[in-house]
Amino acid sequence: MEFRGSDHRPRISFFDSKRKKNRALFRFDRRFRDNPEVKQLIAEAWQAQPEASVCHRLSLCRRAIATWSREQAMNSKLNIDRIYREINDSMSNPVGCNLTISSINGELLDAYRAEEEF
Repeated sequence: MEFRGSDHRPRISFFDSKRKKNRALFRFDRRFRDNPEVKQLIAEAWQAQPEASVCHRLSLCRRAIATWSREQAMNSKLNIDRIYREINDSMSNPVGCNLTISSINGELLDAYRAEEEF
């Protein structure tokens, strides 16, 4: 459509009433990119119906990832809180080992990286 007196153009949208509405917006979690389990899951979902359209195959992959993600219950914030409690417990223990605290700190650093990637 033409625009007159403005730098905005009017837009006409047509919606397909037969198309199924998605429940929620899918966002790929970058923490999964190097996970071999997720890579295998995607390969299996993609090859499950080779005759299907690309759109349908992507939908299968998306569903498989979402299901797997729910089963894993990956919550970075909860993980960070758990590690903080471990550090506090180790530091309050008079016989606490520096090696244990050091390894927990490494785990905390990994949890922060995972949160950043998320």
